Amino acid sequence: MAKKSAAILLCVVLIFVGVLALGHLTRPLGDDVAIANVENFHKLPENSIDVIVYGSSHAWRNVNVNEMYDKYGIGAYNYAANWQHLDTTWLFVHDSLATQTPKVALIEGMHINSNEFDTDMDGEIYYTTPIPESKYKRAYLKMCFENHIERYISYYFPLVAYHENKNALTTESFGRTSNSIDFMDTMGFYPRDGVFVADVKDWTEMEDWVIGDRSLELMDDMVAALQEKGCQVVSGWPPGPPKSTSISTCCRNIARSTTAATSICLSTWRTPASAPRRISATRTT
Repeated sequence: MAKKSAAILLCVVLIFVGVLALGHLTRPLGDDVAIANVENFHKLPENSIDVIVYGSSHAWRNVNVNEMYDKYGIGAYNYAANWQHLDTTWLFVHDSLATQTPKVALIEGMHINSNEFDTDMDGEIYYTTPIPESKYKRAYLKMCFENHIERYISYYFPLVAYHENKNALTTESFGRTSNSIDFMDTMGFYPRDGVFVADVKDWTEMEDWVIGDRSLELMDDMVAALQEKGCQVVSGWPPGPPKSTSISTCCRNIARSTTAATSICLSTWRTPASAPRRISATRTT
């Protein structure tokens, strides 16, 4: 009887390990780089960062925080990632405050009006997997998945969600990660290849953008949490395509909803691959 029980237990363990291994093979490789940044952030010494940048790829791939250290001796980290809707930024803010006490936080808000949050696992949700469990992560996953148990299962066991990726396996799938960026060297910044220069339009010609109550609640919560730590909050927007939004309206709405926050419109957003990143800003409050 004991041998039979041991054999059954061994089979269960082997199946469990096999599911995890196959899940790793069929994971979305595009998330590896963001996961590497999250893992690197959690290797930083506690309370070692003065400035943290949050947001989507507009911040992640354009704000070279090493410039702050090289020119001014300010320790900064770019804790942004691709595709990021506001609920994911909310999780990143609360996650960072568990180990860091920044003096300044820059929250980039290009996707602030994403009030219907993404429930697609192949993207921003999956790259939050290395973030430690907390009440904020549980709240975040509830926002994303509501009461759909199968989404929770696919989050922790990606084989369930990504089994179709078997048709797109590459040599990188069999490694621990496909990421090639040393985020400890770049302090979270994800450099671009080539040069991007924004074509800034006249904001008065852009369509007004009404920010939803859900987004404002998340912004209020983030600002309150940061200010409780003695952090000054700056919210900013890179220029978007024509008629995408009235940037000035966004800034003013957020400034009104976040009593002690400063809102800026980023009017120049240059990203040469091997040159300093420069941001010039126009204050709207």
